[in-house]
Amino acid sequence: HKLRSVLHELNSLLPPQPLAPHQPHFDPLTGNVCFAAAHHAWAAGLSDLAALYAKRFSLSPSTLERWLWGDVYFNRSKAAFVRGDSYKKNDATNNQDMRKSSSASVKRSFVE
Repeated sequence: HKLRSVLHELNSLLPPQPLAPHQPHFDPLTGNVCFAAAHHAWAAGLSDLAALYAKRFSLSPSTLERWLWGDVYFNRSKAAFVRGDSYKKNDATNNQDMRKSSSASVKRSFVE
């Protein structure tokens, strides 16, 4: 939730553009956000990460890119990504267990 909160705060600081057809905002899915670790000397956008891991999940990079951001979970036992709303509806108790245990079969996707 921290990354989403930071982006929300950053977007709230952008001045409105009354004549622009679309208000400017930062969103990893539009490609204008970069994730970086200065200590480890790397930086990547969501599309870079998707291209790196696409083969591992047997998905196209563009499909995986959509699954890497937002309320998304990866179910290890089914080897599939699930949207958070459908996951929470189907198994709310597993959602609580997932937060408690680092070895749960369903984990958050890469970022949120």
